[in-house]
Amino acid sequence: NGNGGVFSYLLESDSMILPEMTAAGVEYLQIIGIDNILNKILDPMHIGLSLLTDSACTIKALPKVNYAERIGIFAQVDKKYELLEYSELSEDLAKKTNEKGELLFNHGNILSYMVSLLSLIHI
Repeated sequence: NGNGGVFSYLLESDSMILPEMTAAGVEYLQIIGIDNILNKILDPMHIGLSLLTDSACTIKALPKVNYAERIGIFAQVDKKYELLEYSELSEDLAKKTNEKGELLFNHGNILSYMVSLLSLIHI
């Protein structure tokens, strides 16, 4: 049921996964999509960033190759960051650039997340 399905499963009331992880001392979960075989498992930079910033969630993004690249993007909508599928962005918006000529919607989602276990428990 999509990339968010893992969260639903982890938070199910009859799931013992979160309590078992907490008891084992797990602090962060790395969640990566199977769609990207180049994702770096246990990426030390991503882990370090998460630990140093004490973040509830960190997400890796890469610049898009061009406006038409078929990749989800991160965008600020009503002062909140959201993940949008490439199909949700009109071609006109996808082509928009800033004063430097860079794409405004340029943060491509490569499906690599580091999530604090505590933040999941408090959802």
